[in-house]
Amino acid sequence: MAWDDFNNNAIGVVGSHIANASLASVVTLTQPANAKRILVQAFTQNVRFLFAEITNTALVPTATLGFRLLAGERIDLSIPSQSILKVIEETASASIQYQWVL
Repeated sequence: MAWDDFNNNAIGVVGSHIANASLASVVTLTQPANAKRILVQAFTQNVRFLFAEITNTALVPTATLGFRLLAGERIDLSIPSQSILKVIEETASASIQYQWVL
């Protein structure tokens, strides 16, 4: 069990802590079967993200459409079951790090 200082809660980690700097095109983050939330932090540049149903391939964020996560900010998102998170950079050289949790 890990500790989440952001929400002051104990959390169960699912899978590995992942860094992704390839955000020039949309990246899809697929929820593991037992994960309920995702912790995401943007680095270097702002990113945009949207939730979508697994079957909805048409809904995608763009550099100007989607919820904005500013560089340096981190969020803890509850993910609805059968959903995915899609992420893209606003400007070149953005990166994110994320961790799925229970």
